Amino acid sequence: MPVMTAPSRTAQTRFTANKAHRLTVRDVRLTARTSLVRNNASSAAQIYRVSQSCCQTGEARHPTNLP
Repeated sequence: MPVMTAPSRTAQTRFTANKAHRLTVRDVRLTARTSLVRNNASSAAQIYRVSQSCCQTGEARHPTNLP
C-alpha cells in the first residue's frame, strides 16, 4: 500500500467534519426514503402491472418474465 502524504491538520479536521455531517444527513434521508419506498412499493407494483396491460405493443421493452 502506497504511503499517503498526510494533509494539514486543519484540512484533515474539516474533511472529517464534512464526512460526519454528510453521513448523518444521508442517514436521515435514507430513513425517510425507506419509509416512502415501503409505502409506495405496492402502488409501484400496481402501476407497473397497469402499464404491462396497457402496453402489449412494447413487449420487447417491457419483458413480462422479469425476476
